[in-house]
Amino acid sequence: MNTNNTPRRALRAALLVAALATAPMAAEVHAEWNSNLILNGGAESATGGDGSYLANSLPGWAVTGELTAISYEVGGPLGYPTSTDPGPADRGANLFGGGYTGLSKGTQTISLDFATGGINGAGAYFSLSGWLGGYGAQNDNATLSVTYLDAANNVIGTHIVGPVQASERDSTTAMLYRESSGWVPLGATSATVELSMSRAGGSSNDGYADNLALSLAPANAQLSAPTTARIGTTFDVTVALMSPFGGIHGADELLAFGFDLGFDTSLLKLANVSVAGPWDDDSVFFDDVDVAGSVFESIGDEGQASLQLATLTFEVLAAGQTFIDVHSNAGNLNHGMTYLNGENANLFGRTSVALVPEPGTWLMMGAGLLVLFLRRRNA
Repeated sequence: MNTNNTPRRALRAALLVAALATAPMAAEVHAEWNSNLILNGGAESATGGDGSYLANSLPGWAVTGELTAISYEVGGPLGYPTSTDPGPADRGANLFGGGYTGLSKGTQTISLDFATGGINGAGAYFSLSGWLGGYGAQNDNATLSVTYLDAANNVIGTHIVGPVQASERDSTTAMLYRESSGWVPLGATSATVELSMSRAGGSSNDGYADNLALSLAPANAQLSAPTTARIGTTFDVTVALMSPFGGIHGADELLAFGFDLGFDTSLLKLANVSVAGPWDDDSVFFDDVDVAGSVFESIGDEGQASLQLATLTFEVLAAGQTFIDVHSNAGNLNHGMTYLNGENANLFGRTSVALVPEPGTWLMMGAGLLVLFLRRRNA
């Protein structure tokens, strides 16, 4: 809302009194795999206000500017988002708003000690998400970012979701879902999350956000590949699912899998994909996934330690060090592992291969260096 008018001021006191009577308790986050690492990611840990800055309304966040919690009930009559405006289905009582200053921020730093072994080993895959939006036809907006730091507090990676501009919201007051995912950088020991609200016009900062989340998943796919490969040759990478019936999937049945591939196309070319038996190759039937397979009946739990999914054949185009990874989003159709009774599961894994020149190339390079040395010596 852009104008701090008399009706808004008149409603404020009565609405806040009602909200204070039902103030929620502060939340705590236990850092672990596959859980939301953001403390108070829904602005639910204290009383929400009417859009004006409300001190101590965001436990867990270090606030600069006027980042604040707005009550859907209190803010609605004053022009802020209501519980029926476009946004998350399960949105609780409050949302984040920017107050009345041009730029408002909230930050929190999260220790990744629980994930160190995975990050520096087989790998850890993150998902950063939130519902972000603004007011009407104005471009006031919100962004959510995660910055990864090493043990010396050096920045080693940053990812941002948002902003959502008015044109994306059809110039209506709304919040839209935005997500970014990828591998946590090797050596990361902490992550700093920042929610930023920017005002583009008017008097109030109408960047809005709700249901913010950051989660880490450990690699559960093993990629077996040679440590080195020469230019002009091909090599195979086998992809296997580790502990296919562990955890919530014990005694369940597998129906299908699907994953996307990540690799440097300037160094490698995917030459062939061979889905392992007893899977049927469904890759050509789905545009939203690179490799997919299914079984007509199912694969049951027989205590398998691993289950082979596919063999990938790559052609080496140029020298360099490269990662090859498989990743999925189980929230999308045909992605991840599809179980008969349990929840679908994400699939993540990676390997590194050193791509080297042919022996003849090394010999020519050596000869060239020798000639250069002799010329300099005789000069």
